[in-house]
Amino acid sequence: MANAKAVIVPCVDPRFYHAHYAEGKRLSEEVFNGPVEAPASAGSVSSLLVGDDFARGLLANIGVVAVDLHHVTNLVVIEHEGCGYYEAQAENGDERFAVTPETEKDVHARNARAASKIVLEKFPTITNAIFRYARLDGTIEDL
Repeated sequence: MANAKAVIVPCVDPRFYHAHYAEGKRLSEEVFNGPVEAPASAGSVSSLLVGDDFARGLLANIGVVAVDLHHVTNLVVIEHEGCGYYEAQAENGDERFAVTPETEKDVHARNARAASKIVLEKFPTITNAIFRYARLDGTIEDL
Protein backbone atom coordinates (compact mmCIF):
# COMPACT_ATOMS: atom_id res chain seq x y z
CA MET A 1 0.00 0.00 0.00
CA ALA A 2 1.33 3.44 -0.93
CA ASN A 3 1.74 5.88 1.90
CA ALA A 4 -0.49 8.94 1.75
CA LYS A 5 1.30 12.26 1.58
CA ALA A 6 -1.24 14.26 3.60
CA VAL A 7 -4.36 14.09 5.71
CA ILE A 8 -6.93 16.63 4.53
CA VAL A 9 -9.53 17.53 7.15
CA PRO A 10 -12.63 19.24 5.78
CA CYS A 11 -15.96 19.83 7.48
CA VAL A 12 -18.81 17.39 6.83
CA ASP A 13 -21.05 20.09 5.34
CA PRO A 14 -22.46 18.57 2.11
CA ARG A 15 -22.54 21.97 0.39
CA PHE A 16 -18.77 21.70 0.08
CA TYR A 17 -18.24 18.07 -0.99
CA HIS A 18 -17.46 19.01 -4.58
CA ALA A 19 -15.03 21.75 -3.55
CA HIS A 20 -13.31 19.45 -1.02
CA TYR A 21 -12.96 16.67 -3.60
CA ALA A 22 -11.56 19.07 -6.19
CA GLU A 23 -9.11 20.55 -3.68
CA GLY A 24 -8.00 17.08 -2.53
CA LYS A 25 -7.42 16.04 -6.13
CA ARG A 26 -5.48 19.25 -6.87
CA LEU A 27 -3.30 18.85 -3.77
CA SER A 28 -2.69 15.19 -4.53
CA GLU A 29 -1.57 15.91 -8.08
CA GLU A 30 0.06 19.36 -7.86
CA VAL A 31 1.40 19.71 -4.33
CA PHE A 32 2.06 16.29 -2.84
CA ASN A 33 2.49 14.17 -5.99
CA GLY A 34 0.78 11.25 -4.29
CA PRO A 35 -2.36 10.06 -2.52
CA VAL A 36 -4.04 11.93 0.34
CA GLU A 37 -6.25 10.75 3.22
CA ALA A 38 -9.46 12.75 3.86
CA PRO A 39 -11.47 12.14 7.04
CA ALA A 40 -14.19 14.75 7.61
CA SER A 41 -15.40 16.18 10.90
CA ALA A 42 -18.06 18.67 11.89
CA GLY A 43 -16.22 21.96 12.21
CA SER A 44 -13.09 20.51 10.60
CA VAL A 45 -10.24 20.52 13.14
CA SER A 46 -11.88 23.30 15.15
CA SER A 47 -13.90 20.64 16.96
CA LEU A 48 -10.64 19.81 18.76
CA LEU A 49 -10.99 23.09 20.65
CA VAL A 50 -14.28 21.81 22.11
CA GLY A 51 -13.14 18.24 22.77
CA ASP A 52 -16.50 16.70 21.81
CA ASP A 53 -17.30 13.37 20.14
CA PHE A 54 -16.39 14.83 16.76
CA ALA A 55 -12.94 15.68 18.12
CA ARG A 56 -12.36 12.24 19.60
CA GLY A 57 -13.40 10.55 16.35
CA LEU A 58 -11.21 12.84 14.29
CA LEU A 59 -8.13 12.25 16.45
CA ALA A 60 -8.71 8.48 16.32
CA ASN A 61 -9.01 8.58 12.53
CA ILE A 62 -5.91 10.72 12.10
CA GLY A 63 -3.96 8.50 14.50
CA VAL A 64 -4.98 5.07 13.25
CA VAL A 65 -5.48 5.65 9.53
CA ALA A 66 -3.45 8.70 8.55
CA VAL A 67 -0.44 8.35 10.87
CA ASP A 68 -0.17 4.65 11.75
CA LEU A 69 -1.34 3.16 8.44
CA HIS A 70 -0.46 5.78 5.82
CA HIS A 71 2.43 7.59 7.55
CA VAL A 72 1.32 11.10 6.55
CA THR A 73 3.56 14.06 7.28
CA ASN A 74 1.26 16.88 6.11
CA LEU A 75 -1.99 18.22 7.55
CA VAL A 76 -4.35 20.20 5.33
CA VAL A 77 -7.20 21.96 7.10
CA ILE A 78 -10.19 23.16 5.07
CA GLU A 79 -12.49 25.48 6.99
CA HIS A 80 -15.51 27.05 5.30
CA GLU A 81 -17.84 29.98 5.16
CA GLY A 82 -21.25 29.62 6.83
CA CYS A 83 -20.28 26.74 9.14
CA GLY A 84 -23.20 25.35 11.17
CA TYR A 85 -20.81 23.87 13.76
CA TYR A 86 -19.48 27.36 14.47
CA GLU A 87 -23.02 28.69 14.73
CA ALA A 88 -24.05 25.94 17.17
CA GLN A 89 -20.99 26.43 19.37
CA ALA A 90 -21.52 30.21 19.47
CA GLU A 91 -25.19 29.72 20.38
CA ASN A 92 -24.02 27.49 23.25
CA GLY A 93 -21.91 30.37 24.55
CA ASP A 94 -18.47 29.52 23.19
CA GLU A 95 -17.17 32.93 22.11
CA ARG A 96 -14.28 31.33 20.19
CA PHE A 97 -16.82 30.45 17.50
CA ALA A 98 -18.74 33.74 17.32
CA VAL A 99 -18.43 35.28 13.86
CA THR A 100 -19.76 38.20 11.87
CA PRO A 101 -19.50 38.48 8.10
CA GLU A 102 -16.51 40.79 8.62
CA THR A 103 -14.65 38.50 11.06
CA GLU A 104 -15.62 35.03 9.85
CA LYS A 105 -12.50 34.15 7.87
CA ASP A 106 -10.19 35.52 10.59
CA VAL A 107 -12.00 33.54 13.31
CA HIS A 108 -11.69 30.36 11.23
CA ALA A 109 -7.99 31.06 10.68
CA ARG A 110 -7.35 31.56 14.40
CA ASN A 111 -9.29 28.44 15.41
CA ALA A 112 -7.79 26.26 12.67
CA ARG A 113 -4.27 27.18 13.72
CA ALA A 114 -5.01 26.64 17.42
CA ALA A 115 -6.64 23.27 16.79
CA SER A 116 -3.89 22.18 14.40
CA LYS A 117 -1.38 22.65 17.22
CA ILE A 118 -3.24 19.88 19.06
CA VAL A 119 -2.80 17.56 16.07
CA LEU A 120 0.86 18.46 15.58
CA GLU A 121 1.65 17.94 19.28
CA LYS A 122 -0.18 14.61 19.43
CA PHE A 123 1.30 13.33 16.17
CA PRO A 124 4.87 14.66 15.86
CA THR A 125 5.42 12.82 12.58
CA ILE A 126 3.03 15.36 10.99
CA THR A 127 5.42 18.24 10.45
CA ASN A 128 3.61 20.58 8.07
CA ALA A 129 0.19 22.27 8.14
CA ILE A 130 -1.62 24.00 5.28
CA PHE A 131 -4.77 26.07 5.83
CA ARG A 132 -7.49 26.58 3.22
CA TYR A 133 -10.90 28.29 3.28
CA ALA A 134 -13.90 27.29 1.15
CA ARG A 135 -16.38 29.94 0.07
CA LEU A 136 -20.07 29.30 -0.57
CA ASP A 137 -19.45 29.94 -4.28
CA GLY A 138 -17.17 26.86 -4.34
CA THR A 139 -13.84 28.67 -4.49
CA ILE A 140 -11.06 27.73 -2.10
CA GLU A 141 -8.37 30.13 -0.97
CA ASP A 142 -5.53 30.33 1.52
CA LEU A 143 -6.60 30.81 5.11
